[in-house]
Amino acid sequence: MKRATVLLLAKIAVSIGLLAFFLFKLDLRDFWRALASAHISYLVVGLVAHFCSQLISSVRWALLARLNPRFKYLADR
Repeated sequence: MKRATVLLLAKIAVSIGLLAFFLFKLDLRDFWRALASAHISYLVVGLVAHFCSQLISSVRWALLARLNPRFKYLADR
């Protein structure tokens, strides 16, 4: 197997392991209680900020792909 494939599989395994660890340690009743008592406006502002950040990041990567001839196939979409 290529080194890049092994590295990718290791990253995926660590990510799944960490998610499982934290989900098993999380008390769902406390989580839902905290979520229900949170200000909805703060949650909405946080989600909008996150999605704007993701949009800006994708535009930036698309512009970088256009400048690099190795990634020409990504820029043509």
